[in-house]
Amino acid sequence: MNLEQIDTSTTAGKARVLLAMTLDERGYPCEAENVRDGSDLESYEGELQAIGCLIDWGLISDLVGEKG
Repeated sequence: MNLEQIDTSTTAGKARVLLAMTLDERGYPCEAENVRDGSDLESYEGELQAIGCLIDWGLISDLVGEKG
């Protein structure tokens, strides 16, 4: 799955995209692919919730644009 296929109209979708991008940049391509595919997301539940809170609180700017 590509990052473009994730629904970024929700905070959860934006968090998934940001986590996948971060994992890729840190050298964890297999884990990033799992996040993109939506498999094994429970392993990243804490990270996704934390990223989602930062997005909701406005501490992470909208780096991931919504699809129109």
